[in-house]
Amino acid sequence: MAKNKQQGFTLIELIMVIVILGILAATALPKFADLGKDARIAALESAEAAMKSAMAMTHGQSLINGNPNANITVEGVAVRMINGYPAKTTNGIDRTLNLSGDLSVRNGVISIAGAATPTRCLVTYNQASSTTRPATTSLITTGC
Repeated sequence: MAKNKQQGFTLIELIMVIVILGILAATALPKFADLGKDARIAALESAEAAMKSAMAMTHGQSLINGNPNANITVEGVAVRMINGYPAKTTNGIDRTLNLSGDLSVRNGVISIAGAATPTRCLVTYNQASSTTRPATTSLITTGC
């Protein structure tokens, strides 16, 4: 009588291999996934939205005042205005933002701590060049 040789793997062996691979993948994934980059980008996007809101509110106040270059007061703080929008200075747009955590602003540039390339992970405020050309922002996230 000839004995049948087992060919292949049993179902239990296959299941054990899949379970072991799953455990290895679950423990290794966090080391390869860079969630910090996504968090820094999200923080900068939020800061850019806050900057745009501040630009709109101060521009509205400037229109009400009737003088595009007169300082305005925002929550008790004088803000320097140029062409109806905050100036790109520490006493301009910087005063309209209340940032916390790893975010900081200086002369209209919002940066975040921990970026791989800080000069490529920021929001830049572009001051209004005239009363008919509004201020804008630009977001750079390639170095986050």
